[in-house]
Amino acid sequence: MLVGGGTTFREKYEGKSIPHTFYLDREGRIVRSQIGEETMATMESIVRRILKQG
Repeated sequence: MLVGGGTTFREKYEGKSIPHTFYLDREGRIVRSQIGEETMATMESIVRRILKQG
């Protein structure tokens, strides 16, 4: 989890909005991007799906 952003965040992932959630696979590739709030249950569900994919 990256909180607060910063230059590296903006340059690497093109983050422009807060909150802006990026879900990364094990290789560090963005597999989902969500602008706006999400519940913890939703985030956990998404992470579980990403982990199952490999």
